[in-house]
Amino acid sequence: MIKTLLFVDSVTQILSLPGRPVTMPCAYGYEDRGEVPQLSVQWRGPPGRGLLCHYIKHKAFQNCSRGYSLSYRPGSILLTIQQVQAQDYGTHVCSVSKRHNVSDNSVHLAMRMGEWKRCMGPEMPPGPV
Repeated sequence: MIKTLLFVDSVTQILSLPGRPVTMPCAYGYEDRGEVPQLSVQWRGPPGRGLLCHYIKHKAFQNCSRGYSLSYRPGSILLTIQQVQAQDYGTHVCSVSKRHNVSDNSVHLAMRMGEWKRCMGPEMPPGPV
């Protein structure tokens, strides 16, 4: 898996190739001092993609769109895209809520152009970049 993490103005940027799996982090501070019994998480994709995964801790509920999965551990919710598609590129938002507090984290998924050229040749990939 090819993955590069960059932190720019509190937005995490991840570089990945189409067709490869990628895991995106969502860190939050609600459980820094111990586990919180009630927690809800929503991962939303770039415009047009909508809700990708929803997790409700106290109800042991997890629902993800096909091709996406979520893993939870206190302080971190990871979204995995099994096979990155053109429509996955863009900004994803992870919203973590605890009662009346909401924390939004943005992760921008971008194409790793140098790797694309080495793997596929000089032509541009289909879809938006």
